[in-house]
Amino acid sequence: MLKSIYRRLVAAAAVVSGLLLVYMGLATALGVFARYVLRTPSRFLFESTEMAIAICVFLVLAYTALKGRHVRVEVIPDRFAKTNLALDKWSDRVTALLSFVFAAFVFTQFYNDLASGIRIGSTTGLPRWVPMLTFFIGLVLYGIFQLRWVKPEIETDIEASVAENQTEADKS
Repeated sequence: MLKSIYRRLVAAAAVVSGLLLVYMGLATALGVFARYVLRTPSRFLFESTEMAIAICVFLVLAYTALKGRHVRVEVIPDRFAKTNLALDKWSDRVTALLSFVFAAFVFTQFYNDLASGIRIGSTTGLPRWVPMLTFFIGLVLYGIFQLRWVKPEIETDIEASVAENQTEADKS
């Protein structure tokens, strides 16, 4: 049940990220039209696309890991597959811990930005607490993934080489 909820949260974050990607394309085209045809550049369109790209990246972080489409670097040769698998599990847990610690700092920054924005009343630019909140959400979702409560949807190279070595050893 928790895995299903997690997958739905990650999918919802990916959909929002995709919608922001469409928005960025439309806002950029509209900004160029306004600047060169209407001779009235829009500061809002420019700033909102900058913020949208950050939010898009933060929200799609866990989705790319879940689909196994993130960048992985294998530094230990395949013949040490069991050692590599142990190191991989250890590094996943360290990454999850760092993700949660960083998320705590980001949440503190989000809370401070939100509190000061409400007190002062932001009249210039877009609120800074929005990307902080999405960064917090992205870090938490990624940290949960790194704990391997939810398996990636594709098998990693390490897991495949361990399984291959075990089948070869069984045949011998």
